[in-house]
Amino acid sequence: MAKDLKKTEQKVLDVYTRVNPSERPIEHDQELFQDMRRMREDLFFYKLHLPKKVFQDATLVSFGCGTGEYELFYALWGCREITTIDMNPISIKRLEGLFRNFEMDHALKKTYAQSYFDVDLGEEKFDFVVADGTVVHTEDPIGALDKFLGHLEEDGFTVISFAELSGMLQRNIQRLILYHLAGENEELLVDYSEQLFEEHITRSVKFGKRTRAQIIYDTYINPKIKTPTIQDVLGIFKKHSISFYSSYPSIAVPFFTSSFRVERSRLEDPSFHHMILLNQLAWMMAAEEDIEVSQDIFSQWRIGFPHFSRFLGHLYDISSNDDHIERFEAALVELAYLAEEDMSLPVQFFVNTRCKEFYQDLESLMTALKNKDLAELKKLTFHRLFKGTCGVGNMYIIGHKGQS
Repeated sequence: MAKDLKKTEQKVLDVYTRVNPSERPIEHDQELFQDMRRMREDLFFYKLHLPKKVFQDATLVSFGCGTGEYELFYALWGCREITTIDMNPISIKRLEGLFRNFEMDHALKKTYAQSYFDVDLGEEKFDFVVADGTVVHTEDPIGALDKFLGHLEEDGFTVISFAELSGMLQRNIQRLILYHLAGENEELLVDYSEQLFEEHITRSVKFGKRTRAQIIYDTYINPKIKTPTIQDVLGIFKKHSISFYSSYPSIAVPFFTSSFRVERSRLEDPSFHHMILLNQLAWMMAAEEDIEVSQDIFSQWRIGFPHFSRFLGHLYDISSNDDHIERFEAALVELAYLAEEDMSLPVQFFVNTRCKEFYQDLESLMTALKNKDLAELKKLTFHRLFKGTCGVGNMYIIGHKGQS
C-alpha cells in the first residue's frame, strides 16, 4: 500500500505542479475576492449552519490546503492559529505570499510541504480539522481521513469536502469515456474533453471561477479521483466518536419525525445509512438549479400548497364558540384536493422517471463506446446524462466531536 500511495502522489503532484487547480488571483482582483468571500460565507454560515463566531480565536489545521484562498477566509473570520499541509511546495509558497499580502501572516502558525501520510503533528489537537476536496486524489481517502480526525479537539468541528461517489458519478463516466478513447495521451484527453464536454467545462468556469485548463486538468487529466460515498465518511465519523452536524447538499431525512424528547437519530450509525438513498439518487442525476426544480418539476405542489394552507386554517384556533362541524366540513373540502391529486407524483417523476432515463442514456453510451468512435459519441443525445450541473461534483459534511 505504501508503494501505491507514493506512486499516486507523484503522479498527482506532476499534474498539479504544471496546472494548479486551486489558485485564483484574489489579491489582484477585488471583485473576484468579494465573490469568493460571499460564496464561502453563504456556504458555511447558511448552508452548513456553522456561525462565524465559532471561528473566533480557534485553532485550525487544513490538510490539502492548496494555494490558501479558503484558509485566508478562516483567518479573516478570526482563527488564531492556522496550520496548513500540502504536498505541492509551489502551493505552499503561494499560500504564504497570500497571507502576507493580506497582512494575515500572524495567523499562519506553520506550513508543511508534505504528503498527508508523511506529516507528523504529534499529539497536537485542533478546534477545526479541515480536508477540503483533496482526499479523493490519494490512494486511500478513508485512511487519510482516519489519520486527520485523530487531531480533532474535544468539542471541535471537522469540515470535509469531497466528491461523493453518487454525485461525482457522471464525471467519473466522463473520465471513463476519455480514457477509453485516449488512454494516457494527455493531448488527446484535453482535445476530446473540449469536444465532448464543452458545455460542462464552460459552466464550471462560470461558477467555479477557474480557468478551462484548471477544470480540465483537475477533472480529467488528474490521474486519481477515488471518490468515497457519504456512508464511508459517516462510518469514519463513528469510529472517532464524531457526530454528524450538517452537510450540503443536505442528507436530512424528511420522514423522521420522532419527538424532540427522543435522542436524535445518528446518521453516522449504519442502521440509518440506507435512508440517504433518495438523496444520493438526486445527486447522481442532478441537472437543474434549485429554482428550476421548484418552479418546474414540483409545480404541482405550488397548486396544492394553498389548499393545504386553507385546510390547516380551518382547524386553527378552535374554541367553544365555533361552529365546529362547519369548520370541519370546510377543511375536508380542501384536503380532498390533495388526496385526489396524488401529491407524491412529482417525487415519483423526480426519482423513477429520471432513473429510467438515466439507465437508457447509459445503455446508449455503452453501445457507442464499444465502437470507440468519437464522431458517434458526439452525435449522442441524452435525456439526463451530462446536462446542466452534471450531478453534484462536490459536497461538504461537518462533524462535531462531543457528547451532544
